[in-house]
Amino acid sequence: MQRVSALLPSWDRSSRSSAGSTGKNSLDKVRGWADKIPSSNNRLSGSRYGREAFWAGTLDKECEKAARILQAFCREGLVAPDDRPSSPSTTSSNQTTSQVLKKIPPRIIQNAVGLAIFTSMRSGLWSSTGSGGSGILLARKSDGTWSPPSGLILQTATLGFLLGVDVYDCVMVINTFTMLEAMGRPKVVLGTDVGMTAGPLVSLGLWENEIRCTDLSDTVFTYVRSKGQLAEVKLEGTVLNESTDENERFYGNPFSVPKILAGDVNQSLPQLRPLTEMLKAAEGRTDYDASLLEQLSAHPAPSDASLGYDR
Repeated sequence: MQRVSALLPSWDRSSRSSAGSTGKNSLDKVRGWADKIPSSNNRLSGSRYGREAFWAGTLDKECEKAARILQAFCREGLVAPDDRPSSPSTTSSNQTTSQVLKKIPPRIIQNAVGLAIFTSMRSGLWSSTGSGGSGILLARKSDGTWSPPSGLILQTATLGFLLGVDVYDCVMVINTFTMLEAMGRPKVVLGTDVGMTAGPLVSLGLWENEIRCTDLSDTVFTYVRSKGQLAEVKLEGTVLNESTDENERFYGNPFSVPKILAGDVNQSLPQLRPLTEMLKAAEGRTDYDASLLEQLSAHPAPSDASLGYDR
């Protein structure tokens, strides 16, 4: 398994100051968009899992949100088409495609160089004004453990949404150092700066030998989920901005993204524990805190929220 060097590549930080101002403006926009969610019809309103699910929040809340997203993708599973060969005796010409619960296989997370985990929402809700969201980026360190997170702010074209898909969760599995370097820049455009492909899934309860060796390619795997189902939302054109202000607030210093991802910051932060334990489980390890993940499973992933105007 490849590991990230303790000293990640020297990334160009010449635009850091301008990226900081961009990130702040994006943060304000996303918070403004979240205020448009009709709270009276939101089954999650009144709790910290209501509007919080869509806000560009503090980094500790983003980590907890990312842990819930990983749990949905890697343990609970998502509804996806059953693409296994069917028996001729049980298949008819007018039979609809069957669906099964699938998950991200542990081997995919084990081999990952980095992960980007985020939620995005339609911004205008009742108009075509684009969309936004927030999340985190983290990397595999040289010792095999995961780095602290760096915050992300999203700007997305409305065309990326399908009818009825207003909120989605996404996990991007970064498989190469080149792609990790690109993802760690102050601003990256998916589909232009970073190539993507739909990541392999495995049915719950079945072995990972469903994954062909050719599936483990040197690209960024993307997994998109909405309302418990695999969603074919187009991520091309999505802009990921470094959340510079929040990184500085959380870590107490204006650390660069490479420094954060190399682990050269304080990692003994109890706020990161839900994410840390969930990453262990996602890799197929057994030494995670089961009671903590049980508490985590009591709360939905952001894309499972009912906004009250679903079509």
